[in-house]
Amino acid sequence: MNRDPRPPDDDPNGSGGDPGAEDPGAAGGPSAGGPEPADDPDLELFMAGLRTVQPQARPAPAGELAAAAAVFAVRGPGVPTADLVGDSVEAPAGALRAVPDGGPRYLLLRTREAEIRLEVTGSGGHRDIVGRLSPARSGSVEVRNPGSARDAPLDRDGAFTSRGVPRGPVRLLFRADGRPLVATPWLTV
Repeated sequence: MNRDPRPPDDDPNGSGGDPGAEDPGAAGGPSAGGPEPADDPDLELFMAGLRTVQPQARPAPAGELAAAAAVFAVRGPGVPTADLVGDSVEAPAGALRAVPDGGPRYLLLRTREAEIRLEVTGSGGHRDIVGRLSPARSGSVEVRNPGSARDAPLDRDGAFTSRGVPRGPVRLLFRADGRPLVATPWLTV
């Protein structure tokens, strides 16, 4: 059965009928290899809203769906997002330490309970990220970009290294005992 997810022309409210009804072949369905919107009510509500606003839009490519799913996967109640409080790229010209072109970039992020220090180096299309979570916890950090995610272990001092991270937006999610502790906002490296 192939249902059109777009609202019918005669629907005065533009509601599109049942927002939970999905076309298995539509973007994000199982045959497209993307995320399953029915698994996340917020994502399904968002997708239904998009179909209402622009029903003629083409289905999203799998890569775009994966990037959107990555954003949704990191969010969640109870996972505090650290605030960026220091970035060596934005330091004033007369700062104590000038950042040379292509040299390391230092970032400081904080929540009430945690502090994250990052050093970003690299050239070309890849970056190396070395960091430390304080207070120290062993666990892992997921380094996520729009196209992929990779895990790096946190040692007993809360330190980690992730090499060869693609240049562009990244978000880090720190975990201990399998539970999310803190996430960073999306950062461009």
